Amino acid sequence: SFFHTLRIPLVAGRYLDDRDGPGSEPTALVDQNLARRYFTGENPVGQQIELAPGRRFSIAGVVGNIRVAGLDVTNRPTLYFSAAQMPVTDMSLVIKTSTAMARLPVIVQDIVAKVDSDQPVYDIAPLQSRVERSLSTRHFTVLLLISFAVIGIVITAIGLYGLLSYSIALRRREFGIRAAVGAKPRDLAALVFRHGILLVLAGAMAGTLAAVFAAHYLASELYGVRVSDGMTWVSIAIILAATGTLACLGPSWRAAHANPLALLKQD
Repeated sequence: SFFHTLRIPLVAGRYLDDRDGPGSEPTALVDQNLARRYFTGENPVGQQIELAPGRRFSIAGVVGNIRVAGLDVTNRPTLYFSAAQMPVTDMSLVIKTSTAMARLPVIVQDIVAKVDSDQPVYDIAPLQSRVERSLSTRHFTVLLLISFAVIGIVITAIGLYGLLSYSIALRRREFGIRAAVGAKPRDLAALVFRHGILLVLAGAMAGTLAAVFAAHYLASELYGVRVSDGMTWVSIAIILAATGTLACLGPSWRAAHANPLALLKQD
């Protein structure tokens, strides 16, 4: 019941069952990867496959592809054999149950002991934990990337705020004169805000060009996200635009509420 338990679909033919015993014709299953590579345009079911001189197996069926090394790694062309025809010394059991995980090890050990009391049972874990273990390295890498991205956005916002504040300080006489001759607070705020947004746009364009070149190097660390994924690029652009806008609001407010007499007296 290996294929039923893991819900690996049957594409053609039949699964392995009790008919595939020690005294019957050697049989095997192939996955879709193997069928496409070696039986292009043909039906593999019923054909023979030779693994070594004198070791021929009849293909009983074709099953769906699975991922063994990781969710982001396509499995190589795979053959499945009956353990009754090709016994192995090391075996993993796949168990489908509604039993609580805390009780499962004792239950499994009792069942195995009834078959062979000397057979050790170890490394019992839910399938989900094994999937998470296979992704742990990628999770750590993604966490680092997210941390660096957040730090980069914060540094960018602080830097932009400081740059605009310094720009206002250098232009305080200009703002004082503008205010003295009738410039309204919203005009001064718009002037500073426009200057800041131009800096944000210039930085976003430069960053986008750099990201396009770096995306192919980062593609190996991504799963389920294409380099050309439009939603990802739009989301990043929105985050950068929001960050830049927030960074511009503070200096714009200061410019709008500055006292023109005080600005002129400073010089």
